[in-house]
Amino acid sequence: MQQAILSFKNRAEVLELPVPLQEWSLDSPQNTYTFNTLETGDILALGAEQLKSITISSFFPSQKYSFLYTKNIKDPWECVNMINRWKNSKEPIRLTIVGTNINLNMGISKFSYDKMDGTKDVGFTLELLEYPNLNVQRYKDGTQKYSEKSKLKPRANTTKNKGRLHMVKKGDTMWDMAEKYLGNGRRWREIAKANGMKSGWDLRVGKSIKIPKK
Repeated sequence: MQQAILSFKNRAEVLELPVPLQEWSLDSPQNTYTFNTLETGDILALGAEQLKSITISSFFPSQKYSFLYTKNIKDPWECVNMINRWKNSKEPIRLTIVGTNINLNMGISKFSYDKMDGTKDVGFTLELLEYPNLNVQRYKDGTQKYSEKSKLKPRANTTKNKGRLHMVKKGDTMWDMAEKYLGNGRRWREIAKANGMKSGWDLRVGKSIKIPKK
């Protein structure tokens, strides 16, 4: 069993969950894209990793139980108010699980709680979603803008691409087009990018597809 620690604004505020985690699971999904070709059958393309998520269910104790990690416990409702304040700030928190490699910036996607029967303990469920660092700055009114120092670059103007055009026919796939024009089916993402497409699904019959140069 491990201990979870929540912190806010570079540990300006820290909340150590005193109750050992009974069980937890970190969900780390991956973007995948499956398509079929006449020559090779089903093809699986692996994309970028999606945001990690985790759900923690526990309780804030109202008394010093023997199994707690610490005896210096906060009032349960003080803990509830702290997490609610963090959530309403629209700022990420940091989750650390002692004894593991989990040390992530997370956003609070849902926080629910209730008073437990027979005690003054407060049970809670905290749902967290990974908060990627996009190098953004926040205006005083709460809106955000990208920093001038951000490494994010504007999307290239694909209208200047002087490559060939392919008219989509029934049964065409990105993989087949990449094999035909670029010599390697695994280069299908280059065609998708040249056409401002996030995947290769949008291949309507009759649609013109720009083929980048080799």
